[in-house]
Amino acid sequence: MESYEEELCRNPIISRFLEDPENKRLYTQAVNEPTSKNKQILDEAFKHFFVRVKVIHYISRLIAGYSVDFDKRIRKNEQQLLSLDALFHNGQTTLLDMLAAGDVIKDAELVQEEDGHYEELFENEVLQQAFQELKPLQREVLVYSFFYGYRNKDIAKRLAISEQRVSYNKKRGLELLKQKVAGQTKKQGGMP
Repeated sequence: MESYEEELCRNPIISRFLEDPENKRLYTQAVNEPTSKNKQILDEAFKHFFVRVKVIHYISRLIAGYSVDFDKRIRKNEQQLLSLDALFHNGQTTLLDMLAAGDVIKDAELVQEEDGHYEELFENEVLQQAFQELKPLQREVLVYSFFYGYRNKDIAKRLAISEQRVSYNKKRGLELLKQKVAGQTKKQGGMP
């Protein structure tokens, strides 16, 4: 059968406590001379050691928890970040390629510059005239959509409006163009 001292030494906290030479000396002194003062000194040393172990354990768990949480937030943000090397839908062009070519920035600048210069966009004079009569937002939405191929979602972000408003202005702009072109064609008595 195992002695009480051997059983105590198998406990990881007590064995760790007794690894310190000063604590080992206090333990030996309390066992060899079991006075209340020696026992009290040993108890105080063990309490101090135990509290320190608990605090270290608590801080370690906090660090581990915060590390996991931080890692999750970083990974979530990485998923939302656009990579300059990410391939677009065609599988060949990257955002970096487009930026190098200036396409993304040029599209936005050209729409702003083309406001009022639509003769370059249309060969048909009737269509050009009808387009100039549209509201500015309708013209901008149609240019982004049909000349640059942007989706409603992208146009909405660029113009800081809702997708529904983009859809409405696109639909309304096309209807007005159709009406005006049809009306002009009837007046002129021919095809556009």
